[in-house]
Amino acid sequence: AIKMNPVWKDYFLQNFPIIYRWALWEWCNYLQSRNPHIPAIINKIMPPTERQPLSSQTRIWKDAIRAGLRINCIYDDTDLTEQHFSLDHFLPWSFVCHDQMWNLTPIMASLNSSKGNNLPAQDKLDLLAEQHCELLSVIKGIYTEKKWNNVIEPYICDLSLESTDLLLSSKIMKAYRNTINPLLFIAKQSGFAEMTNYSQ
Repeated sequence: AIKMNPVWKDYFLQNFPIIYRWALWEWCNYLQSRNPHIPAIINKIMPPTERQPLSSQTRIWKDAIRAGLRINCIYDDTDLTEQHFSLDHFLPWSFVCHDQMWNLTPIMASLNSSKGNNLPAQDKLDLLAEQHCELLSVIKGIYTEKKWNNVIEPYICDLSLESTDLLLSSKIMKAYRNTINPLLFIAKQSGFAEMTNYSQ
């Protein structure tokens, strides 16, 4: 048995939500410090109760298509249109727990459903990087500076790019390889399977 001073008992009962969240936060920090290559540990321990819609990210792709960007699915080379695509998390959402633009790629809804939480083949990574380089080149020409800066912030922060690098395919390709290849390896080690069949 655990004996507790009644004063402390009353304190814990009255402040339990605060104490619990503090303990959980410290636990998350402990786990993250000892697993630095595992992304978003706090979101894995306390996952969001519901996924956020990808409305703003979809709008960016649609704006680029209207401005002349031609998009083909990086998985099966399907020609995609403004009306017919959904956004897939290249690294599964259940692994990264975020909806950052640099990890999203347009594909058909049926393929998105069949891919699920599987990892793409590693040879698709360069296609993803090329696709985002083309996307950024197009929206740079059609967005205001403020809107452009909002779009590129995750690329700069998460992929360790400079704003001047975002229109250079060689810089983007290197950043994607350096950032995502290690995450693909960790995801495989964590039990995520690789998708081998891209037929819808």
